[in-house]
Amino acid sequence: LLSNKVVTSKIKSRNSFDQFLLQCLENNDYSDICFKINGVKIWAHKCILSSRSRYFLTHFQTDWRYKKSVSAKTSKVKVDAFKHILEYLYTGRLSVVKDSLDDVIMLAKMFKLSTLVTEIDKSLKKMNALELTKPGTSVTRVVVEQVIDGAEFENLYHAALCSTYPSSSINCNIYSCFDDINLKVENSLFYCHKVFLCGRSDYFRALCSEHFGLTSGDNKDVRVIENISSAIFPSLLSFIYRNQVQFTPFNAYELLMVSDFVMLPELKTRAANYIGYNLENIFGGKVIDLLRLSRLLNTPKLERQCYQYIANNVYHFIDQSDFHQLVIEDAQSVSERQETDSIPVIDEIRYLITSTVQTFAETEEAKEKLKLIDDLLDKYNLDA
Repeated sequence: LLSNKVVTSKIKSRNSFDQFLLQCLENNDYSDICFKINGVKIWAHKCILSSRSRYFLTHFQTDWRYKKSVSAKTSKVKVDAFKHILEYLYTGRLSVVKDSLDDVIMLAKMFKLSTLVTEIDKSLKKMNALELTKPGTSVTRVVVEQVIDGAEFENLYHAALCSTYPSSSINCNIYSCFDDINLKVENSLFYCHKVFLCGRSDYFRALCSEHFGLTSGDNKDVRVIENISSAIFPSLLSFIYRNQVQFTPFNAYELLMVSDFVMLPELKTRAANYIGYNLENIFGGKVIDLLRLSRLLNTPKLERQCYQYIANNVYHFIDQSDFHQLVIEDAQSVSERQETDSIPVIDEIRYLITSTVQTFAETEEAKEKLKLIDDLLDKYNLDA
């Protein structure tokens, strides 16, 4: 697989955003334009092509604006070459055999993809150098890889917010013709794109598949979003469109809850990681509540960080009633518990207290903490 370039560095490090873009390329869900090349139909998405290519943006704004299909005017446009161009526009990756390279370069120049032409030229020079330095070596495939980091879709993101948060950085009218669903969040309206919403979130896919949407004057679906505030929704869209979000002590908890609600596991992981590294600033003394929540949301790393915080601050938590209640609940959660069965929260804290002990002073402090825990268990007649 490696020798034939089937597995590359980009594929090995692919994240959910890369997977989403690849999925958009491979299926026709929510496509709104059909290219007819020598009798072959190839479906695509106007919003993605327009974000990645000035050529397509211009045409979708002018002569192709209201068209559902576009036919190639010349037989020089090859089906395979066009598919390679789409592969590059969607995923940032191009893998083509040398025999077909001229057709791809011709289309890249036609579509004014100067970066792609430059990268192909660089790849060819590397191939030629390799063949010169290693006689007998023959490279038959050209591979180009470009990192697509979400900034490519910055304009789509701002266009989605234009009704509520107008942007001075883009002309919203340029991208307004690509949205196909309007989301009403509280009193705010967001002009969105199904391919992004549904491709990234199963919640939105289910929402868009139901037949309870309203219809606006321009025949676009309008869906009312419940249980999410209009203040946090732009951050959610930032992740969906740009694969990035700015966490703060004020929005991290809400993003954690919202990401679980709309089924965005990667965003939930990021929010949990941010909270875990900022426990003191975000939750202060309410770590027990956060520990319960981390179990409920299935965020094991955040759960362990809560255990670590408690282990580091045993003297603070040992007299707190909510900590006592958690210990009792954990003890009762073990089915048909025997006297010597373990208690999850106690096991974790004991381990973390002793796992990093190195000096005599640390050993003595660990013994004091363990004694406090033993006393607490004795108080409630719990043996663990």
